Amino acid sequence: MWPVRPSTADRRTGSPRPSDSAVGVRILLLALALACSTPDEQPPGEHSTDLGTGRPDQEAWDVIKEVTRNGKLRARITSPHLSKNDREYVSRLDGGVSVVFYSESADSIISTLISQKALIDEGRRILTAMDSVVLESSRGSLLYTDTLRWEEETEMIQGPSKVRIVSDHGVETGIGFEATSNLSTWTLKEVVTRIDTSRG
Repeated sequence: MWPVRPSTADRRTGSPRPSDSAVGVRILLLALALACSTPDEQPPGEHSTDLGTGRPDQEAWDVIKEVTRNGKLRARITSPHLSKNDREYVSRLDGGVSVVFYSESADSIISTLISQKALIDEGRRILTAMDSVVLESSRGSLLYTDTLRWEEETEMIQGPSKVRIVSDHGVETGIGFEATSNLSTWTLKEVVTRIDTSRG
């Protein structure tokens, strides 16, 4: 093998030929550049740590979940689709959600809730209904809002958004509310309008 002399000229081109040391420096610089470069972003769903993207770990269809207390049925939740990630304690319901609330004796329905989607916090045992939420009591009272939260422990419903309540006594609109699940009583944090249509 012929020894390579530093900066010798190439007979064919007349250009200087790189020395072994120069080639080594280039390789070292290239290795350092690759080590320090930022890796490409991973597409959603492939080893992504964002819990809001990618495929869920669990899915179920035509779901029915029942909430009981002391062995008695308190609520029945139905939805065409449920999804959940193993790292969360939250189940996501979509495609239309229905919740039927029962009396303490579980022998009668006191109200029915419908929404487009909902979240169930299984750790805190709270259901949050979202998007076109309507709660109708067995007496015919109606509550319209976009977000509603039902706490299993207190069996109270509440929400921070605009709300409209229609009952035999009239129509009330406001922002923020708290009510019993059968809509027998409610409180608006901020009353916008109140129209009394009761007779007598």
